[in-house]
Amino acid sequence: MAARISADSRTLVYLQKEWIRHIWVSALDGSNARQLTSHDAYVNSASLSPDGNHIAFVSGQVDWMNLAAHLCVMDRDSKNETQLTSGSNAVLDCRWSPDGKWIAYRARALGEPDDSSSVYLVEPFNLGPPRLLCRGTTFRWFDRESLVVLTGMKSLRYSIRGSLPSQIYKDSTFAIPIQGNARVVFQDLRKGRGDWWAVSLDALGKQTGEPKKLLPSGVALGAPPDLRFLIYRKQQDKIWRVWTSSGKEEPIGKVLPGDVDIRDVSMDGKEILWLSWDILSQLLLVRNLFE
Repeated sequence: MAARISADSRTLVYLQKEWIRHIWVSALDGSNARQLTSHDAYVNSASLSPDGNHIAFVSGQVDWMNLAAHLCVMDRDSKNETQLTSGSNAVLDCRWSPDGKWIAYRARALGEPDDSSSVYLVEPFNLGPPRLLCRGTTFRWFDRESLVVLTGMKSLRYSIRGSLPSQIYKDSTFAIPIQGNARVVFQDLRKGRGDWWAVSLDALGKQTGEPKKLLPSGVALGAPPDLRFLIYRKQQDKIWRVWTSSGKEEPIGKVLPGDVDIRDVSMDGKEILWLSWDILSQLLLVRNLFE
């Protein structure tokens, strides 16, 4: 990247960058952290299986100009890594189903914009061709047989059995029902917003009371599959938790050292999956370019 040639066309200088990301696991308070991957790859997403024994992740090239990436799965001890997708697509993110039978992932063809992505399903332990579920730009499992997918500016519930989708909550929100449909956690998608909220619903699914703000926009967060709480970093090095039932916030631990992101929380709410960043750069010079 950033190539420049001298005025006499004899010397070329350019910058070479490699973006490397590794998967880490720790206790919920950040203690007992352990690096799970060691090979050089750009890991873009990671998800813990419900039993905690396997990790699904998206692995791409360290050359950030090469956007091809594939869905992989490995044992918790980093053994038996298997690539589940192929071809020239860019897999973007992934999540296990609550029963551990399926992995849902989002992908698009290389060269297409992010909003052209689709959601697919694959059985990691009974591997066959991926199943196209729907178009969508983000998603989350609702239960073991359905997902909430953001399609356009609507949150639609799609069944893996193929029944017609139904809308959840209001337009311009990414909304996930929790607590047996008694509440909805949602992100406000209107321009200039992006905050996370929770609101109660009655037995007919109608809103009762005013939404309660959980987190402001721009906060990277993680959550267990049932969304009973959200965790996020605060003051750079602190891990905080907010309970979606009450909005109560509390500090729970310390962020891992270095450049890291929270990516997933285990089903039992006791572990965090992290992605660490490493950027390796070197400046290269080529003399006598055309000789």
